[in-house]
Amino acid sequence: MPSLNVLKAATMNAYGIPLARAAAVFTGASSTPIYNVVGGRVAVKNVVGQITIAASGATNIHLQSNPTAVGYTTSNMCGVLAAAGLEVGTLLTIDGTIATAMFGVNAGAAQGQNRDSIVPIGQIEFTLSGAQTISVSWLVHYVPIDTGAYLTVV
Repeated sequence: MPSLNVLKAATMNAYGIPLARAAAVFTGASSTPIYNVVGGRVAVKNVVGQITIAASGATNIHLQSNPTAVGYTTSNMCGVLAAAGLEVGTLLTIDGTIATAMFGVNAGAAQGQNRDSIVPIGQIEFTLSGAQTISVSWLVHYVPIDTGAYLTVV
């Protein structure tokens, strides 16, 4: 069996730098920052959310990039997913295609990201379109594109 250091190195080579965000409750029609993009652009290699408290009712969810530069426009990182009825443990992922809906089927498995999502300085936000409550934990893997670029948890 490989050592923990070998496994960590293999994961970093395949996916980039991992950054976990503890579960948090998101409420109401809102866009809530979950990660800060600092110092330059990053390539998001894989992002996985896991529902820890199921949606309290009908709501659509997705991720978006909200740049901080003046004149830049907030952009979706994926299409919306109807979250009503998704069970605790459901894995939420994106495939990297902006028009493709966030993926999430009840707790069994999830697809990985096919394409990198290039994100500028600003924030990655989790967006709810209904006035409901849901709790999600997150794990993102990324690679800096610009020298000095990195992600932090909000």
